[in-house]
Amino acid sequence: MSRRRRRCTTVGLVALGALGLAGCGDPPDISVTSTSEVAVSVRIGDEDVGEVPQDGGVVLLEVTECYGPIVLEYADGRTVELDQEICPGQELAVDGTAARVVDTATSD
Repeated sequence: MSRRRRRCTTVGLVALGALGLAGCGDPPDISVTSTSEVAVSVRIGDEDVGEVPQDGGVVLLEVTECYGPIVLEYADGRTVELDQEICPGQELAVDGTAARVVDTATSD
């Protein structure tokens, strides 16, 4: 095998390896963001996320499955329940009156 051909083969194998590793990144997270003027307690399925401060957020790292239902309790006593699941790669966007689940890629 010529030196040039060996170099091309090596570069090709390195490129294929890099592409393979690109699909093995960190598992997606679930994030919770709040634009509410009061703190909000969040429960996702059996997981008590805790209190999300006003204009704040939290991230659940390395989540591997979907959770639901979603229950929000505002500091003033109001409760909102979403009868749906949230999955890795999604965000729970909370405001002063409601919440919605959005894909992280489209939450900007």
